[in-house]
Amino acid sequence: MNQTILLKNGNIIYENGKIEENKNILIKNGKIEKIFEKNVNEKHPQTKYIVYNCTNKYITPSFVNLHCHSPMNIFRGIAEDVSIDDWFNKKIWPYENNLNESDVYLSSLMAFLEMINNGITAVADHYFFEKSIIDAAVAVGIKLDIAPTIFNENFSNRIKNVESLIKNTKRDTVNISLGPHSPYLLERKKLEEIASMASKNGLNVHMHISET
Repeated sequence: MNQTILLKNGNIIYENGKIEENKNILIKNGKIEKIFEKNVNEKHPQTKYIVYNCTNKYITPSFVNLHCHSPMNIFRGIAEDVSIDDWFNKKIWPYENNLNESDVYLSSLMAFLEMINNGITAVADHYFFEKSIIDAAVAVGIKLDIAPTIFNENFSNRIKNVESLIKNTKRDTVNISLGPHSPYLLERKKLEEIASMASKNGLNVHMHISET
């Protein structure tokens, strides 16, 4: 992103909660270069900036969604006030079995746009049809850590899919992790294989440990 951006007259909320009012932030090539009070245009009037007037607005670091199933955005409201077993077995899993790549792309797209609108710029996602999720994230510009979900079923094929995804995904904004679903849906031997693969290749593991 080869741009020079000036966030003008904003109120900064720092990570420790400290607030400084009426500050200017100069951003070059996607990185903060300086924070100051005097308008930079007064010093270098010949330089062209993209200026955003942040008067009466607050500037904070963005948020990160550390666990999400973005495609499940489409399932909102279909299973309320039911037991966890009914939620999974009678509602969610039957719907998920009918999802296709297009469904996952469009639902992820909606989820990512909603996140960005609420200040979230990075997400750790855990699902299947992972290529569609990557395409949606790239389309809207959100940073993505994607952990393709791995079950007992088709275990070997899913591992091969993840290896292929790691090899063929060459984007600075996308990271691939391993996504074993949970201890109750994967045999210990398979979990040990995933742990070994993660250790050998320096991969993160994204997993449900204690859902309820």
